[in-house]
Amino acid sequence: MPEVEIIRKEIFTVAGIDVDGYGNMTVTDTEGKIHKVNAKHKAIHSIFELGMAIEVGYGSYMQKEFIHTARQVKDGLPAPVVKRGAVNPSIPDN
Repeated sequence: MPEVEIIRKEIFTVAGIDVDGYGNMTVTDTEGKIHKVNAKHKAIHSIFELGMAIEVGYGSYMQKEFIHTARQVKDGLPAPVVKRGAVNPSIPDN
């Protein structure tokens, strides 16, 4: 079997985990996005823990992306980028 090429990576924090009757895992991140890890990749299911930052690597099969690799990111998510110069307009009281 040929080696799977990782086409992109993503880091997110796990907020919810569910495993269906077929062994497929559905992971929800803190932003509400759903990530699916199929039963064929059961070896990486244990990496996903509530509250942990996870870096996943996506492969592609028949033009569909799937999670092929995962690792816990000990340092957590990168710091948010703060945009300078943005001003919040004041809203008058009515």
